[in-house]
Amino acid sequence: MSLVDASLINVETCRLCSYQYEFQLPNGKAVIVLCGRPQKPVYKAVSYLWENTKALTLACRKCSATKTIPMRDADKLWNILNFVRGGSKIWLDALSIDQDDPKDLAAQLAVMGNIYRDAKVVSVMLPVEDKEAYEQLKQLAITADEIVKRKEEFGIVAPWTRKWDPGSRVPPSVSELASKYYELFRQWESDTSKWNYWSRAWTFQEWTMAAEIDIAWEGIPNHGGLQNIKNVIVSAASILGQWRMQNFKIPCPGSGSVLMAQIAVRAEVSKSLNLFRMHFPFQNFLIADEVEDGAELRRRTTLSPMHSISSGTSVEIFKDDPRKEPNLRRLLGLALTAMSISKRQARYEADLVHCWASMCNIKYEYDKDDTVAMALQKVVTALRKAGIQIFNFHANCWGGETDLAFMEYAVAMKHGQWASGAYMFGAPVFVGRVDTLTHIRHCLEQMEQPAVLLLSCDVTLQRVEKAIVNSSVIFEDTTGLLSAFSCLVSGAADGQEVMDVMEGLEKLLNETTVASPAQLGKHSLIPVSISCQDSGVNLDFEAWGVCPSHSDATKLFVARESLNGTLVLATPLDGDKAQILAYLNMTHQRHGTYLIKIDENGIADIVFQKPDPFLLEALTSTDFSAGPKPVDPDLMAMLRVPGLGLMDALDEASDVQLQLGNMRWRVA
Repeated sequence: MSLVDASLINVETCRLCSYQYEFQLPNGKAVIVLCGRPQKPVYKAVSYLWENTKALTLACRKCSATKTIPMRDADKLWNILNFVRGGSKIWLDALSIDQDDPKDLAAQLAVMGNIYRDAKVVSVMLPVEDKEAYEQLKQLAITADEIVKRKEEFGIVAPWTRKWDPGSRVPPSVSELASKYYELFRQWESDTSKWNYWSRAWTFQEWTMAAEIDIAWEGIPNHGGLQNIKNVIVSAASILGQWRMQNFKIPCPGSGSVLMAQIAVRAEVSKSLNLFRMHFPFQNFLIADEVEDGAELRRRTTLSPMHSISSGTSVEIFKDDPRKEPNLRRLLGLALTAMSISKRQARYEADLVHCWASMCNIKYEYDKDDTVAMALQKVVTALRKAGIQIFNFHANCWGGETDLAFMEYAVAMKHGQWASGAYMFGAPVFVGRVDTLTHIRHCLEQMEQPAVLLLSCDVTLQRVEKAIVNSSVIFEDTTGLLSAFSCLVSGAADGQEVMDVMEGLEKLLNETTVASPAQLGKHSLIPVSISCQDSGVNLDFEAWGVCPSHSDATKLFVARESLNGTLVLATPLDGDKAQILAYLNMTHQRHGTYLIKIDENGIADIVFQKPDPFLLEALTSTDFSAGPKPVDPDLMAMLRVPGLGLMDALDEASDVQLQLGNMRWRVA
């Protein structure tokens, strides 16, 4: 901190004499700043940028004590106090936390998520340079408010029935209102990353946890602002989602089935709602598809979109007590999704992790001097101890505990092969499934040498028998790479709903060749063939991993790692130690890329699909005189019938078993 402000700011009471600061506003009303963690439910929490602070001195009229606080200047403090308005009780970090007391600082930082979650409203004061953000939010909120007020029209698609003065403007139709709302949001989405408030690590937590938001910008005339904008923006998005599902255009005869049209609209609506939830996260509003159990979440990733045409198209409003402690995995997903919308900055590296970890009340040993990697390892370890399965996708650290690409896999991804651009179900770190091209891109970005971190547990490997590691193909051999990878992809693309992953991979390789050709020479594709059994019948499936190009493929073996039960490619080291070089994947045109997870007995949790020759013959027959009746080709596409649709399998083989050997290693 720099020099003390020349002018004192008088307060009626202070921390020392009353455990709260009382400020008198020019209008004679008072604002109370609470000290410590608020115990009473009715208070406002303030969110703002600290900027370059100096020591501002407060002088207490009651006890004559003085106290310095970190604040840019006196004008900023008075702007905040006038914005929250007289009669308010507020939590303001610069004053509510004793900045000179390390114990109070540590205690309150650990529960920051609760403090902002429990506030009646979060008052956001934008810096003056973010005035444009305020103006965009204002237009979005005004439009959202009109949608909410006219929600009956969106629900029953009725004509305008409200009485209105013929001399006033003609109200927009519901279609015009919806178009305006989505256009305003698209503008907001494209501009968010350029504003200062959304670039800081801690402000994301405050914005995310707020049950409701009031917002203004420094310098706004008459200390005005917008009130209660979060609920109305999210509610409008939900109303429009339901309206779009109820009023999609039925295809003309011969142009496609109603079922396929429903699925396409559902994908579009789900994508929109995911974007709204990223920018206006709200823990009491959930996309209907979200579940809390990790195993159930992974299981659902294999379901066809047919399983629920309506799910994921609306926002569910919980009616229970909003102060009830939220499910940790759900809260974690909310935090990580909100964190992903823009690149964040923090004074300390460790705070780039601590800001979302503390929001979720994750207990770990915080140290402001930790690197991001060290802080991430601590938090991921704490999450696993809390019972949350965190999948690793890259072997970029010694010991096999932590994947330093965690943040890239911590939010739901868009499926690059779906023409709709819809999001895949669940974040990859929770479900073990990822968009294929996104994953390959990250594979090519990995460093050749793994990082060294302090280990908190021993990860062991158990060899998988009847697994053949095939010859490696370096990525700079584009032709050979594409040929090899094409043999590893199951399913088929129709070029309309599902795009061909091979075309996308060729484009990715060409782009990388131009932008960073050296990266292609550092990595190799390792194809693997694995045998398994289903009811006594032997089956084979293909998998793949990406290893450093200097790896000796002749020494690689397939193993099950003990942390998550996923299959890996490893190489033996001295004694009983081995190094994980890559995590094995299976890829499907429609479903994306999966980690392969098996239990201690070798039972895989993936449902394999194999052709049923008798059913295939019946469904593809052109002679229906004595056999099955004609069926809708689009429906058959969703049922994965070869020749008629998107995939090449019908009969399901669940609980297939891989053969685990007796050889074991400790991961180095």
